Amino acid sequence: MTQVLAVDTLGRIATPLRTVSGRDAVAARLIVRLRTVLGEWPDDTALGLPWLDPPASSAVWAALIQAQVEQVEGVAAVLSVDVAITGPSLSAAVRVQVAEDDGGGTLALSSGIYADTGAPPWYVISGDIDARRLIGG
Repeated sequence: MTQVLAVDTLGRIATPLRTVSGRDAVAARLIVRLRTVLGEWPDDTALGLPWLDPPASSAVWAALIQAQVEQVEGVAAVLSVDVAITGPSLSAAVRVQVAEDDGGGTLALSSGIYADTGAPPWYVISGDIDARRLIGG
């Protein structure tokens, strides 16, 4: 089980600095991965989502989100990805099975944004994690 720095819902390193492991680490990795803008990471330009040039289709969004989530260390399976687009707003929910090495169980994350706001915050909405440790509370 590896440890990562705790992050807030915006993907920023939480203060005071501390590490998290298990499901908390998987949630932190998911938040960072889903907030990354496609092409912004020079070592892996395929990492991230097209927040600056969003597709109009909820099916395309769901496929893009699933492809990113499947690459997150500690995710054993993607159980569901639900995306809804209503006018300029997009809402998304992701549910994953956590690998046994990271404590097992499930995590669910949710986000809602307007198309012109860039990468949105993602919130852990269920799972056996201590959200206060994860997001700096």
